[in-house]
Amino acid sequence: GRLRYAFSGGAAINKDVAEFIDSLGITVYEGYGLTETSPIATANTPSGRKIGSIGKAIPGVQVVIDSPDGKKTEKGYREGEIVVFGHNVMQGYLNRPEDNAAVFCTRDFKPYGDGGPNPDRGFRTGDMGYVDGEGFVYITGRIKEQYKLENGKYVVPSPLEEDLKLSPFIINAMVYGDNKLFNVALIVPDPDAVK
Repeated sequence: GRLRYAFSGGAAINKDVAEFIDSLGITVYEGYGLTETSPIATANTPSGRKIGSIGKAIPGVQVVIDSPDGKKTEKGYREGEIVVFGHNVMQGYLNRPEDNAAVFCTRDFKPYGDGGPNPDRGFRTGDMGYVDGEGFVYITGRIKEQYKLENGKYVVPSPLEEDLKLSPFIINAMVYGDNKLFNVALIVPDPDAVK
């Protein structure tokens, strides 16, 4: 009976689930980070919270979106890879120069090489997302999960799968359509719920 709030990290909470928990009177502050960002980069706080977001960048950290193709969300925000700049970004992977060259970049998103201290060096997270006009960050998927349909449209399957799994009739779902005309879903129904 003394619970005032809870924190969530590791993966974005589905917005419908977050709204349900909130309607029960449980405040959940969602945050985001990786081991490589020591480990937090963004967080919702009592002074600034938006359900569905992973919060704003913490002090001393900047989140920038790398969107080389100029992709935008329905609301007009640039969508692309989340890149984190700040004092919390690791120095680099030990004795792994190729991996460091792949994840570190400069502010113009050019590779930075093997890492090393530099306040203008960013870490490519591998996560897709956008930043809204108030500075709240949203995750929309993983770069590696993204694929292209035959018509050229890019698809990130995980949000679609999560939406399908909200149904009480579905235990699990997998969406796929790489180089196909359309997406297909493999759905595992819940036999008891279907009955």
